[in-house]
Order: sequence, then C-alpha cells, then structure tokens
Amino acid sequence: MAITHDMRWRSTRVIKTNTVNTHEMVRIPNFFRIEQRHMAVYQPKDAVTPVTAGWLDDGRTLRVEAQVPVEVSQGEATIRIHYEYRLGVGDETLTLIELHSTRNNPLVYRFRKLPDGDASRP
Repeated sequence: MAITHDMRWRSTRVIKTNTVNTHEMVRIPNFFRIEQRHMAVYQPKDAVTPVTAGWLDDGRTLRVEAQVPVEVSQGEATIRIHYEYRLGVGDETLTLIELHSTRNNPLVYRFRKLPDGDASRP
C-alpha cells in the first residue's frame, strides 16, 4: 500500500511515497516524515526504516509504526513514530496523528479532500 505525500509550501512542492505492507514488516529506504523539513533531522546515508502497518476500526484507520534512524549532533539515534491515518465521516477529511518517542505531545494534521479534477490547487 502506497502512502503518497503531495505537499506544498509557498513555491516548494514535495512528492514522496512510503510503501507499507499490512501483513508484514517492510524496510523502507529514505522514509519520508512530514516534520523532517522543519526539524532538519535526517536519516543517515543508506539507512532504512523498519515499518509495520495494520488496519483498525473496520478499515477506517491505518496504523503505521516506524523505527526511524536519524543523525543528530551527538551521532545517530532512532526515533519511534506511531502514525494513525483516520478517515472522517463522509471520507472528505483525513486526520493524521503522529506520536514520536522524542515528544510528549502528538502532532496532528488535518487534510480535506480536494474536489475531483482540482489536483493543481494549493
């Protein structure tokens, strides 16, 4: 299953895909994290991220767990991240909840579905 992030910040556009499997752990090179642009914490060269995924709530929530290797000023470390992608009522919204082992509070992102044929809208 592919999770594609098509994101825009002013004139910058980033399209990255993480491919997960709900039946077994996968190892993803260059695992994309939404917050990495703001935190400037990146994976070491040639590092891979072990990822597990599974469906919850009768297929309304996708749970993804990642053990992300990162470079920090003291060397290398691993960040454990729990993601929940939750579909809203009517499938018009998606809420992404991220809980990081390095933070006390989750990051919460809310997305709304663009009308059909409106993929170019910012």
